[in-house]
This record gives sequence, C-alpha cells and structure tokens, in this order.
Amino acid sequence: MVDVTCYDFSSMLSALMNNKELNQLSNLVVNPNDPFAKYVSPTGKLGEVNSGYWFHQAYNNLVTDCNNDFLLPIIFAMDKTTISNSAHLHVFVIMFTTTIFKRSIRNQAHAWRPLGYIPIERNYYSGSQWNAMTSELKSVRLNMLFDTVLQSFRVAQVEGALKIPLTLGNQTKVVNLKVPLAFIIGDIQGGDGICGRSAYYQSDARRICRMCNATPEVYESKEVENCQLLVMEEMKQLCINKETEKLHSLMQYNNWQAFFDIDYGGLPGGVFTAACPPEALHSLENGLINHCLKELFKHVITNQTQRKFDVVVQEWVLYSRQHYMKAYSTEFPRLLFQDGVSSITDISAGTKVGILFAIVIAALTRNGREVLLNDAKLTDNSYFNMIEAFELLLCYWAWLKKEEFWDINDMDALQCAKSSIFKTINRLKYLFPRSAGNQWKIPKLHEQMHIAHNIYLFGSHSNIHTGPQENNHIANSKKPSQHTQKR
Repeated sequence: MVDVTCYDFSSMLSALMNNKELNQLSNLVVNPNDPFAKYVSPTGKLGEVNSGYWFHQAYNNLVTDCNNDFLLPIIFAMDKTTISNSAHLHVFVIMFTTTIFKRSIRNQAHAWRPLGYIPIERNYYSGSQWNAMTSELKSVRLNMLFDTVLQSFRVAQVEGALKIPLTLGNQTKVVNLKVPLAFIIGDIQGGDGICGRSAYYQSDARRICRMCNATPEVYESKEVENCQLLVMEEMKQLCINKETEKLHSLMQYNNWQAFFDIDYGGLPGGVFTAACPPEALHSLENGLINHCLKELFKHVITNQTQRKFDVVVQEWVLYSRQHYMKAYSTEFPRLLFQDGVSSITDISAGTKVGILFAIVIAALTRNGREVLLNDAKLTDNSYFNMIEAFELLLCYWAWLKKEEFWDINDMDALQCAKSSIFKTINRLKYLFPRSAGNQWKIPKLHEQMHIAHNIYLFGSHSNIHTGPQENNHIANSKKPSQHTQKR
C-alpha cells in the first residue's frame, strides 16, 4: 500500500483563477477586444503557447459554441525532487497551470497548483526486492499511481463538467470550460515513464524516441524527415488487442498507460507528443553541450593543457569592468570563471553553456590558441573544426531563447528551421566526433529533429523549458516538505 497525496483539480483551478494577483488582464494571453473570444497572436508569430498550431486545432475540436464554450489549456510539470538528502527521500511532483497566463507569469512558482505528490515506490522495498521486479511490473504499478492522481482531472475534462462563472481580469461570464492538456514539462526519463516506453538508450535500442518510431538507423540518415510521429489511438489499439510483439518491437510496455485517458485537444500524437517535449536544458545544455565538454577535457586535451587553458580564462577576472563582461548577463552566457573552466561536474546546465562560450573566446585569443596548438598539439584543421562546432551549438542555443519565431502559417519557415537544425546536427558530428560511449548515436541528438515541429505546435521553445519549473520545486515542494514528517 502506497499513500498518494492528491488534490482536486477543479478546486485547485478555481483557487488559481481566483487569485487576483495573477488574474489581471496584463498577465493573461487573451483576445484584447473580448477576453472570452478566441485568442489570435497580435503579431501573427509563434510566441505564447496559445499562438501555436496546437491551440488553434484544440479550439476547432472542442469549442462548438463560441458564445458559451471557453478553451483553457492546461500544462503539467512532472518531475522527481528531493525533499530529504539525509534520508534519501524523493517524491514525484505533479503541478499544473494554464496557458492563459503569460510565460513570464508561468515561470513564477505561485502560478502553479499541485495535483499530486507521489512517493518514489522504490523507497518501500529493499534493493534485492526492487531489482527482482520486471520493468513491466514497475510500469503497471507506476500507472496505478498516475491513475490515482489523474482521477479529478479526468472528471473535469468530461463534457459539461465545468459550467462555471469565469473571471478574466475585471470581466466575469458563465462559461462551459474546456481543459485539454497541452503538454507536460519534464525530463527525458520522466517522459518515457509517462508514455510507457522502456527507458533503454543504448545503440541497439529498437526505438530511440518516445515521440516517434525512429530506430538507430536514423543516426546515419541523410533525410530531414527520417521518422514518423506516433499516433496515440493506434498505440491504444495495440494495447487493447494485446499485440505484444508489435509493442515489444517499439519498446513499448503492453499495459494500459494512465495518460491514454486524457484529452489532448485532438492532438493525434496524444501523450507521445505532449509528454515532456525535448527542450534545451536536458537535450542541449545537459545533453549535446555537456558531451562536447566531456570529450574535450577527457579525450582531446591533457590535464596539463587544461591547467594552462584555465590560466588564460582566469586572467579575464583581473580586467577592468567592461560592458556585458561580468559573471552573468541576460544577453550572454556566463563568461568570467575565477576557478577556470575545466571542472564540469556538479555545476548547473547554464554554467556549462558559459564554459563553452568562454572556451570559444579563449581559443580565439593569442594565448589560448598557443595553448591548444602547441601544448595540446591540435592540428590547424581540428582546432578550427572544434571552434566551428562550439559556435554552432552556441548559436543554436541562442536561437532557442527567442521570444517569437516565424509566422504560424509560414510552412516554408517551418521546413527551413527543420533543415537548419538537421544541418547543424550533422556538422557537429563531422566537426567534433565523440570517442566515448555510442559516439553521437544518442537519443538526445535525434530529439533535436523534433524541436522545430514543437515550436510550430506550442509556440516559443521557452514555453517548454524545464529550468523555471525545476527552480519552482524549492517553493512548491522542498519548503512545504519541511513542515511534514517526511514519511
């Protein structure tokens, strides 16, 4: 028996929307002429979630009476967080908010409400007991816990369940509220658990991405469109029909997933598209950039060369203050490192981007170039290739931080974005090959191929970034847990 802490979705949503500090027209993504009418982006570009293709499709699918129905899309944030280091105690937190709040508001902890806190089931068993369980059984038990937390949300999604007076700013109207789930913010392993994909990532994995049917062969593909997005209804039928072999070939557990019963506004991919879309923190900052830094410091330059290169970077701290040259800046990654740049363990993802930025700048200086070419004995070709690869990643990272992207109806721009990302990834593999592990044959590399499509669906990439929500765990999970017995 596992005790799960659950909150009623309708009550929590009411508390959220009745918060006068949050519910102000200046904080809302609504139609400026009539807040209860369909939202249309003022610029016509992909920015807030409600400017994306998903919102327009969900509106067409769910809003049958524009005078009475109101679309209020929901965002989940699901992640494991530590509430006691001494007891090694963790909980799986499920929080929610709505896309009607601007992204700047959603990034704040008080714009979220809890739906449930699930204890990590492993804490209830010894190591030998836990290891004796099959991955299928663990998936079954996890979905029982998910199902418990999702009960009140499923009830709220039933047609006519939320016919309530809704206040938007200073206007109130009785509406038939529609609350589809837009997407779930979280990390890769969490998303795989939500979808029911086996969390196996080696080079012989039969399926490498929870969103699509991609196999390891796509790593060598020369085609931009080298996979097909999964359709949730088809996967549900495989489970209903007990087609174990087909599910096994897709590395999909054959048990029913709790998130199959949720309404995603008619999105064909359902939970497979909505569950933890790949985003910059995990797939780029702690993904590709992290792998580049490890390759550089473990396989390209020696410890002696690292010490000399650190000295080049440390000298910048002694320079007089210049515009933008400080530890952190809103426009640039971190540049000043008093302790050098060769230590990449136990640091934040943002700091890793700063280290990469500092490496590029240092490599272009006379002293940095001398260290890399003479001490590290890099050839001119490998030296320039490394700089180009790192600059590509930094430009890609900066592009993902844009507030707005292309026009929603500009399909040529969408294809251009897909093609540009594909070229960037292939250039990275050529310019800076990895010698460790599976080289560049890793799921985080293929996940980049879905980034442009997700921007098309959900607006600016910052909408799905996990960084703000991981920071919000402090206010929404860690601090409240200090007032409990932590059992």
